[in-house]
Amino acid sequence: LQHVNVETAWGHTLYDPNHLLELNDGKTPLTMSGFMRVLSMAGDPAQPLKAPKQLPPPPPMDIMSHKIDIYNEIPTLSDLKDYGYLPEEYTTWFSAGEQVGITRMENFLAQKERVDNFDKPNTNPTAIEPDTTALSPYLTRGSLSVRLLHSRLQQVTSETCTRPPVSLEGQIYWREHAYLNGYSTTNFNRMVGNPIC
Repeated sequence: LQHVNVETAWGHTLYDPNHLLELNDGKTPLTMSGFMRVLSMAGDPAQPLKAPKQLPPPPPMDIMSHKIDIYNEIPTLSDLKDYGYLPEEYTTWFSAGEQVGITRMENFLAQKERVDNFDKPNTNPTAIEPDTTALSPYLTRGSLSVRLLHSRLQQVTSETCTRPPVSLEGQIYWREHAYLNGYSTTNFNRMVGNPIC
């Protein structure tokens, strides 16, 4: 292919990781206090983008190599077996999708006292029902915007809420810190060759 313009955009984190690294002389802060110092220089994160009023048309089908016409029908789980997905081997009680993620977020944030008093060390990781927001699968898979969660959290918390790093806002910053470490550390996903392991 010739004359193809490729544009990349970050959006899975609150901050562009390259910007955070620039603020810290190219070094990844390895402690939360160091990371919070970098965030204090970064300013407020960008606000969530509004949903587009319309989407561009899909590319011509002749350049698509999918066996399933993904623009005209939703594939069944059986259709996805050709792509290595074996639905009978995996189960979860999480329902997928953006609307489910947003609804779960709003239901949690509606519990004002729980949100204000959230203190991660005092949550129960072995509880049958989640003792935290249970938003991680939605944030990780892109069904819920971390910018939207952060923005909504800023709107609902009071001046007397718990503070980072143990607060809900702090939990978002822990996520940012982990993503920055993963982004900037060679072989972060393994022990061998990982300089911070």
